[in-house]
Formats: sequence, C-alpha cells, structure tokens
Amino acid sequence: MNRIVSTLLIAGAMGVGMQAMADDTSSSSSSTSDTNMHTHHMMKDCMAKAKASNNGMSEQDMKKSCKDQIKAKVDHPDDNSAPVTPAH
Repeated sequence: MNRIVSTLLIAGAMGVGMQAMADDTSSSSSSTSDTNMHTHHMMKDCMAKAKASNNGMSEQDMKKSCKDQIKAKVDHPDDNSAPVTPAH
C-alpha cells in the first residue's frame, strides 16, 4: 500500500514539474516572437523614413544604417537621442 501511494506521489510531482517546464518554454518563445515582430516593424519604419528623406543613399546603405540604428536601440533602450542618418 505504501509503495502505491509513494509511486502516485512521485508520478504526480513529475507531471507538475514537466508542466511547469513546458509553460516556461512556450512563454519564452512567445516573447522572442514579439521581439522579432517589433524589430521587423522598426526596420520597416526606418526604411520608410530613409526613402522619404531621399538623400541619395542606396537601398543597401539604408538597410545597413537602419540595422545599425536598431541594434543601438536594442542594446541601449533608454537612450532617447535622435537616430543619425549619414548624408551622401
């Protein structure tokens, strides 16, 4: 009788532990997806602004500039300085 109770308790504890691990995994992948979505939106906005300014930069240079700006924003989210777009 004691073995059956012990076995059920251990199985229940393992089930709860596995569920907790599964919840952690899904929430982290969800936040990664949100971050990727936000970064993609930032890139689209930056490219639109760069094209609107029409300062003679090639599309490749605009992409590089936008990637650098987004990386700087991700690395230092509290920095509220204006983005710098190189003039050609």
